[in-house]
Amino acid sequence: WAGKAELTRRLCGLGAGGLGQGLARRHRRAGGPGAYLEAQGQVCAAPPEGLLLGLDIEAHRAVEPMVAARFFSPNVWPDKPQGFRATWEAYYSEMERLGADLMSIFAVALGLEEDFFADKIDKHITNFAMIHYPPQDDAPMSNQTRCGAHTDFGSLSIVYTDSDVGGLQVQTKSGDWRDVPCVPGTFVIKFGNLMAEWTNDRWCLTWHRVVNPPRDKAGASKSSLLFFQ
Repeated sequence: WAGKAELTRRLCGLGAGGLGQGLARRHRRAGGPGAYLEAQGQVCAAPPEGLLLGLDIEAHRAVEPMVAARFFSPNVWPDKPQGFRATWEAYYSEMERLGADLMSIFAVALGLEEDFFADKIDKHITNFAMIHYPPQDDAPMSNQTRCGAHTDFGSLSIVYTDSDVGGLQVQTKSGDWRDVPCVPGTFVIKFGNLMAEWTNDRWCLTWHRVVNPPRDKAGASKSSLLFFQ
């Protein structure tokens, strides 16, 4: 675990340094498919920026060549900061393994065979996003958040964040919003739309949002790593 924790810290550091210096904007202008994530100003205060990359195109071609040709293109990697691609790919590989382990645990919890989900995720199209939330120099308006309420499309999402300043909230069945504690060295696991569909809503999808930091901590930045399986 110590090695994984160090990998996570290193990737967060590379992301904060690169994204905070406009990595995603440079990458977008260069024609890269990595998504530049900037919410509309009336919704999001101090818009975050991020980089979204997926499984290498060759991996898709190996399992579904016709589908890969129609829907996927190669990742275009930024040339800075140094070591970014190698660290990113190492982290992605670790999250693949963690995601598979979690699905095995979920299968047992649902009273199924441990390998029930194995052939459901062996051709996954997981996206991995790095999001950098900059300091909020100006106070947000009453209707602004860091990221509005939404659900994720897949089976599960694995989230790591380096700060609880302006943190993640989840919605309960009664409609209340509750803070998700930021526990050092841990991940947050969220159920997506696909898991709710697979279990016929026995396991509910997770409505969530990212709220603004208190004004006395608004000068702090925040980085999050999100693996959408």
